[in-house]
Amino acid sequence: MDFSKGEAAWYQINYSHHPVCFEARNNRPGHVTYRGAQGMLVGALKLVYKSGEVRCVSDVAYNSRWGCHGYSSFKAYPLNVIITDRHDNVIFPLQQFIKHGSGLWYTMPVVDDKHSDELVFSNFDYPLYLHPYMELRVWFGEDLKNWSEGDNQGRVCVDVFAYVIGDIRASAGGSQGGGTSRAQSLLKNLKTSLSSIMQKNWK
Repeated sequence: MDFSKGEAAWYQINYSHHPVCFEARNNRPGHVTYRGAQGMLVGALKLVYKSGEVRCVSDVAYNSRWGCHGYSSFKAYPLNVIITDRHDNVIFPLQQFIKHGSGLWYTMPVVDDKHSDELVFSNFDYPLYLHPYMELRVWFGEDLKNWSEGDNQGRVCVDVFAYVIGDIRASAGGSQGGGTSRAQSLLKNLKTSLSSIMQKNWK
């Protein structure tokens, strides 16, 4: 990846011919390792749907890309795809969006768990420092928590993108929040991208 121009942009961090696949039970997250030559500050992560379905019960009527579509217990917070580090510390979604802590179910504006092509998570107040060979994991939340997963079914594959707001050398210091002011100045640029995603999800 070339950050020499200092432009904020989306960068795919998994190889295009190797999607990241996770399953709904039995401790089977998807894994992606950032293999860039330099660390980067990331204001958002995006999962782009490629294939497959998951559900929180055995009935195929509840098949979903990102959760358990139409299942009565989770209609108000139908999303269950989680991003963690290699130690399974939750990175996204942010804690304030999680409405069911035991199974890590949550909701996001304008996202449909069955039809949306993308999930976009952001935290520009405290950008993530993604260092070379850092591993990220994509989990089904119930599988991560080992909660009520016995009848879960399915497998989903995604591509993983990072919204890079600068390499670590261009940021103010090396701490997690060092790029905050830079991130805020670039937030306007991201709004156009997010707006496009939201409009597509509504179609």
